[in-house]
Amino acid sequence: MIAVNGANIIFGSWEPAAIPAFHKIAGDYPDVYFMGIVGSDVSSERNFVRVFIRQYQAMYLEGLIAGALTKSNKIGIAVGPACVQNFRRMAAFYLGIKEANPDATLYIKYVGEWYDPPKEREVSLALVDLGVDVLTNYTDSVEPLKVAESKGIWYVGKDADIVGLYEWSTTDTVAVSFDTRWSVLFYHVIKEYLAGNRYPDRIFFVGMNTHISLPEDNPWVPGETILPAVDLQNNLKIGVDAISPKARPEISED
Repeated sequence: MIAVNGANIIFGSWEPAAIPAFHKIAGDYPDVYFMGIVGSDVSSERNFVRVFIRQYQAMYLEGLIAGALTKSNKIGIAVGPACVQNFRRMAAFYLGIKEANPDATLYIKYVGEWYDPPKEREVSLALVDLGVDVLTNYTDSVEPLKVAESKGIWYVGKDADIVGLYEWSTTDTVAVSFDTRWSVLFYHVIKEYLAGNRYPDRIFFVGMNTHISLPEDNPWVPGETILPAVDLQNNLKIGVDAISPKARPEISED
């Protein structure tokens, strides 16, 4: 990308390949920014920074909602690989659940890969067989969502507004979701590069307190002028308003 396209900012999203490669070549391209995700370590170089979004902040809030919604006191996660990213997610979700409902149990089953639709379906059905009535997934297909729809249980979304932006389901199934706004992270890194900063922060680990400004007539979150790096979002509604209208009566205001 550097030699052929003249790229001056390189982002590697897969830690096992990107991190060792960037450590090896960053010194050969001193005017290029390399970005690798914050994963199992936070090693860096002057022009090799570690980046990620604090999705766990939204997942804690989702845990509060899941804990309040469950009637069986059983909540399930279909998890992809065992990795730091997913450990952060599960821990935050669990803490939210227990804050809202100390009697609830979180059931975790691993798929092993980020994307394996048949296995994701198998694992999701196994969780339903255990009695879970709220389901989420840290994988990349829609199979867990389809299982939740077919079984008539609540689904908690991740990474994107799957109702409002993608129309993959409705708020009759999706109790809440969150949106990861990579554009916010990239904005702050690109801003540093364009300012000519040869010594950027080694870690850009942004969350709900990091944002960009938007016009009110934007198509992503209409009427909102502040876009945090991560926030609850469901059917184009933000924050508390992202909770499904169908779910709200089932959640105690306490």
